[in-house]
Amino acid sequence: MQFHEDYEKRIQDLERRVHVLESIINGTSRNKPGRKPLLPADTKAEIIRKHNAGSSYSCLAAEYGVSKTTISNIINPNKGKSRFTIPVQKG
Repeated sequence: MQFHEDYEKRIQDLERRVHVLESIINGTSRNKPGRKPLLPADTKAEIIRKHNAGSSYSCLAAEYGVSKTTISNIINPNKGKSRFTIPVQKG
């Protein structure tokens, strides 16, 4: 009897794992690991256009379902990126 219960438990665990993996692949998981899909270039251009017309980061984030940080990164793509260079010694 114990073998049967262990077998059933393993099947349930595998089914749950398959469900989680399918939701990650299909993008339907709220708690999926990794990055969200990138916004298409035309959507980014539209965001920049709307911001230049006066829309706030908060309004744009709510409209497109992304964070304010994402909107900020779209509008200011190089802000906060380190320009650290490694000195090269010739000799």
